[in-house]
Amino acid sequence: MKYSVLFIGILLSVTFSLQGQMSSVKINVTSATYINNSVEQKMEKWLQKDPSESTRDYEKRTSEVNKRAVRKQFEAEASAKYKELLKNNANGSELPVLNNNSALPVIHWLSPTLSSSETHIKDLKVQACITSESQIKSVSVAVNNRISRGVSAIQNDGCDLSLSQTIVLAKGMNTIKIMVENQAGQTVSDTRYVNYQTSNPYQRTDVTQEQPNEVQAPDKRLALVIGNAAYRISPLANPVNDAADVAAKLKKLGFEVIMQKNETKEQMDRAIDDFGRQAKGYDVALFFYAGHALQYNGKNYLIPVNASLQEERDIEYNCTPIDRALGRMEDSNAKLKIVLLDACRNNPFERSWRSFNGNGLSFMNAPAGTFIAYSTAPNTVAQDGKGRNSPYTTELLKKLDVKQLKIEELFKQVREAVMKRTNGQQVPWDQSSITGEFYFNY
Repeated sequence: MKYSVLFIGILLSVTFSLQGQMSSVKINVTSATYINNSVEQKMEKWLQKDPSESTRDYEKRTSEVNKRAVRKQFEAEASAKYKELLKNNANGSELPVLNNNSALPVIHWLSPTLSSSETHIKDLKVQACITSESQIKSVSVAVNNRISRGVSAIQNDGCDLSLSQTIVLAKGMNTIKIMVENQAGQTVSDTRYVNYQTSNPYQRTDVTQEQPNEVQAPDKRLALVIGNAAYRISPLANPVNDAADVAAKLKKLGFEVIMQKNETKEQMDRAIDDFGRQAKGYDVALFFYAGHALQYNGKNYLIPVNASLQEERDIEYNCTPIDRALGRMEDSNAKLKIVLLDACRNNPFERSWRSFNGNGLSFMNAPAGTFIAYSTAPNTVAQDGKGRNSPYTTELLKKLDVKQLKIEELFKQVREAVMKRTNGQQVPWDQSSITGEFYFNY
């Protein structure tokens, strides 16, 4: 097997004690590996809870904001230490112990990102970031338990070895694994399952095939659109307008639309459950929400208009998790699930809470065949807007009028337009696990 490894930076030769005996062993240590290992060790120790520390104090100390600040501090310290080691080595001084070769390589999947997914494209790119404390001996990719030849590996920042390999899928379900061996032994990645279908998974199979130049066959589309604005605390001006205008636009684009406004938790939960049941047999299921939303303990929640949130823990009981909508859409077996969230306004309850750091929404794990669009980047807030609609919905409505825009290109153009409108203060985000091509307006 031929593969190439290009390490960036100076590699260190380390002398260390092994089982009580002195041994001189060559170990390739990049600056990224040294710094990452040092930071992770310090972070692990810092994250340990002191027995005398209360749960509230611990959660406050280890908030995401504090984590980022402490990690940045540890990275600066490790970088300075690495430079000192290089300087001492250049002057002929003996290097202190850095790492031994007892650690197996670590494989971080980059693509496919999901453990299970579908595609109608035969050639699939497998990508991974591999870190190793000792020199990597071999890298291979197994497709359906058969080794794929011609693996290429190129060094990138942040990885000791960056794998990028195009493989050929067999029709039906495929299994993909990555194997990496270093001086300590071999690591086998978790398995990625990719279902390869020769036809576009978002096209209906119960209709007459269109002419060859027609990209998309007719499909059945259902949308649930919710706008919450009439909050008792911090009411919003635009979400109901946003929802009404998006609902009207979607109807023109062939969607059957369920429109709801100013929902209580009970109403919102029931609407989502009914939507999931009704979506069975549809090709495309879309959920749009405008209003207050927040993240708590790594999960995202929609805030109903009747929410009573005296403290953070009330979120779990008085708000609707976005996972509820994702789960119902997944259960419907719709081929394409779309979630649009113009829902990252400021949290109106935060002032009365002692230690809340959940601004905006966090990333979610999207089931296979799902496209999720956020009105702004993770952990940031969006603007409600001064006109009839929010900046995000304003630009979304414009782009939905443009014909023959693939869904990915449409939301890229929405992002560019919102950034321009807000002078870069709001950056829409999206994540996708879809394959095939989908057009709102063809």
